[in-house]
Amino acid sequence: MKMTRTAFIILMLLTTGATPLPAYSGPPVILLEAGIPWNTLSPAERDILKKHHRNWTGYPADKQGRLRDGARHYLELSPNKRDEVRRKQQQYREMTPAERKQLRDRYHKQKKYR
Repeated sequence: MKMTRTAFIILMLLTTGATPLPAYSGPPVILLEAGIPWNTLSPAERDILKKHHRNWTGYPADKQGRLRDGARHYLELSPNKRDEVRRKQQQYREMTPAERKQLRDRYHKQKKYR
């Protein structure tokens, strides 16, 4: 029977009478995901994401990544596509909350069936 290294270590601990370490009783330890530092974004990315600057460090790393990816995608668009995106953003801002909810619901329904 071949014994793995982990199994061997467990067997040695059990047979030598080793006891586990006592539980940690110090102050709580908070492990933070490594996020994307604001100053590592390009000037163009920072310009696009400027409305998020104040809250950037409070965002989870995955949200920061999605925002950065969106900014990068936007920067790769042609000038005509960028204009189209700005027009659609303006239209969205002018919608009532009910219209926005209806649009979001339609989007999520379409996304579900893709």
